Formats: sequence, structure tokens, C-alpha cells
Amino acid sequence: MLETYPSSASAASFESPSNDDRTATILVWCSWGILFFAALLFVHMYGCNIPFCDEWMHIPQLVGDKPFDLAYLWEQHNEHRIPLPKLIAWALLKATRFDYRAGMFLNALCLGFLALAMLLAIKKLRGYLQLSDMFFPIALLHLGHSDNLLWSFQISLVSSAVLSGVLLIIIVQSRESITFPKALLSGIALLLLPLCGANGLLLVPLLAAWFIVWGIRNWKLADAGSKRNSSILIFSGLCSLVLVGLYLYGYHRPPSHNLNPKPLLAFNTALECLTMSAGPAVISLWPVSGFVVIGLILITTAPLLFIFWQSPQERFRSAGLILYALSFVVLIGVIGWGRAGYWRHAGFAARYAVLTVPALCCSYFIWEILGSKTYRFVFQTALFILVCSLLGLNASSGISSAKFAKESFKTLRHDVHAGFTPQQLAQKYSYLFTYDLNLLASGMETMSRAKLGIFKSMDRPPKTKMAKAATQD
Repeated sequence: MLETYPSSASAASFESPSNDDRTATILVWCSWGILFFAALLFVHMYGCNIPFCDEWMHIPQLVGDKPFDLAYLWEQHNEHRIPLPKLIAWALLKATRFDYRAGMFLNALCLGFLALAMLLAIKKLRGYLQLSDMFFPIALLHLGHSDNLLWSFQISLVSSAVLSGVLLIIIVQSRESITFPKALLSGIALLLLPLCGANGLLLVPLLAAWFIVWGIRNWKLADAGSKRNSSILIFSGLCSLVLVGLYLYGYHRPPSHNLNPKPLLAFNTALECLTMSAGPAVISLWPVSGFVVIGLILITTAPLLFIFWQSPQERFRSAGLILYALSFVVLIGVIGWGRAGYWRHAGFAARYAVLTVPALCCSYFIWEILGSKTYRFVFQTALFILVCSLLGLNASSGISSAKFAKESFKTLRHDVHAGFTPQQLAQKYSYLFTYDLNLLASGMETMSRAKLGIFKSMDRPPKTKMAKAATQD
């Protein structure tokens, strides 16, 4: 039933590509190029240079009204500490004179890079690409990721997805010796993950433990290079665990969070979050979509556990994949527990698609490594068909959401030029920041004083009778 590759290094000679494989290779790379271009074009067409939702909280520090220092970088944002996304946002906004679209393009570039890295990794394992490998660009670059593509603040989720995806690629190649670039990349990813927020922090403990053990195992090799590379893994793994402890030190629960949801509701929310790995199109197909996604992932788990017990030569790599999968179980479990009760179907937040899609990618890699040729074909094709069949619905969902946001921001721009006050705008556009209307109004005032974006004209006299009447009221 199951077989394993003799080694990743010999994958190219294990199976030889045919003419059909070369045709598939062209189609796979074309799919990546088209979807990547489509994501960039999507941001160009629908991205708006206006802060959205959580971004209003950080306006004072970004414009210099409040100190941009270590205390600000480390302070909680809801339940998250996000020093890395804050630094990235600051650098991009300073470099582009406060153009929030820069972060949107960065999110698209990051997802495109991750899809590219996944394709290169699967090609290295197998020696060639096959048609079902289009799974990676479709899963990572479909327009259902609109919330993450058109909201620059979502670099916090995109960055953790990219870092966890990089670690997945390194795990599946762990039968090879530890090279310096691989050790360094692993160390950087482990150290940066907890700096992306709780979404990255929750993945760290199990992954760090595996990389530390990998370093210890390879320390026994005699050459100095192996000891150096192993030291990097051990040191970065231990430091990432220290960062987890520092993250939790002084942590306080946001008062709006419900810590006592009903277990069944929490489980349902977690399952919704996991199902979102296939994109927001699954919402219209719920609960069938939930059974399909969880079924594919559970079917993947069985052979992985079998190989762990029956194949000593694959035991360490399969252990890494098991811990990787368990890390995402922890992540979606915490999301389910923390978000259940907020609103009905809270797990269907579109932004969660980018958080959980690495778990789906993990399933694809597992079958590549551990399955026989027949089983690889069946289950990789099933995953490909899943994301391919949802591509149109995901695109429709993303474009619909983008059009609504574009129209809303267009109306806001009109009202700003018409002379509406920040308080009036905050009341009318409360959905731009659902937590505190006063904070939204003060953010607009701050941007007006700093002469930034559309708000630089806010201090001018009203231009329309409507705005004058609203001001008098």
C-alpha cells in the first residue's frame, strides 16, 4: 500500500519525466504566473489608499504623535503581540509616503513567493512537476484571499503563513543533511513566527521541539560544518521558546473575549476555520464542505501514523509532519475556543483562509512522501480537484467583497472632499472600525493634520449644501 522515496536527493533519478510531464510542467508554471499576476492586478484594481479597521489604532505612532518605540512594538493588539508586522507596516508607509496599498502588494508578493517555493520543493522531491501540482498556486493565490490581499494589516497573518510554509518545506526535505542555508532559514523562521502574533506563536512549541531534536541528532556527525548547522537549529529553537515565554509574560486577556464558550460551538467554529483552508467558497457549501475537507485531512493522517511505526528510516520526518499537523490543530482549536460566541459562524472569517491553507499543503506533501504512486495520484488529484472546483466561487466571493469595499471607500472619499467632519464620517462609516468611533474620528483628524491621503483636505470649508447642513446639525 505505502512506499517511500529512497531519499529526496535521488528523487530526480527515482522517476523520469515523460513528454506528458514536460507538458504538465509548462501548464503548472503558467498557472502560477497567471494566478500571481491576477493577484497583483486584483490589488491594483481594488486596493484603496485608506486605513481600514485595526489600522486606525496605529495612526498616532506611525505619524509621530506617539512614540514608535519598543514598548509600542511589544504592547498587545487584542490578544496579539505583533512587533514584526508593525515594523513592516512602518517601513512600507515611510517608504511610500503613507500608501497603504504597499502592504497589499507585499501580501500578494508573499503568497506568490510561497506558492513558488512549494512548487520548487515538490519538484525537488519528485524530480518533475505533474498537473495536480497546480494545487499550490490555486490554493495560495485564488481571489478568495481578498481580505488578506486588500488589507495591508493582514501581513500579520500572511507572514505567519509564509514562515510556517517555509518550515513545512524544510521538514519534508529533512532526510537530507542540514546545510547552512537550510539551518539559517529554519532559525529565522522559528524566531520570527512568535513575533507575528498568536497565530504564529501557537505553532512554535511543537515545531521548535522537532527542530531542536533534529539539531541534536545531526550534532553527532563528525564534521565541523554539521556541528555549526546543528548549533543554529538548537539555538534558534531554544530562543523561539524563550520568545513564547516572553510573549506570555504580562499577557492580559482582552475584556471583550469570551473564555467560556460551549464546547460544541467551539468545535464547530474550529472546524469552520479549518474548512476555510479551501477558501471562502466553502461557506455556501457548508456543512458538506466541512466533511470533505476534514475527511481529506483525516485520511492523510492514517498513513502518516502507519509509516511512523513501520518505517524507521522515515520515522523522524514523519514525526516532523505529525507535529506540524498537530501545531495547526492547536491553532484552530484556540481560534475555535477564542472566537466561538462572537457571532454565528465566526470561524468563516475570510482572513482565516490564509492561516489554515498551510495545513492543506501539508496533506499534499504527506502523500508525495509517504504514499505509493497510485495513492499519491488519487489523493493529490482529489486535493487539486477540491481547490480547482472552488476557484470560480472563490474568485466571485473575492471580487464581490472587493467591489463593495471599493465603492465604500469611493463614497468616503467623496464625503471627505464634500466637507463632512471626522465625527460625521466616523458615524457614517462605522464599519471601517467597529471598536471605537472616537478612535476612528481622531485617526482621521490626525491624518488631516499630517496632510496624509484623502484626509489632507478635511480642514477645508464644506463644498456642498449637504455637508453644510450636516455640519450645522
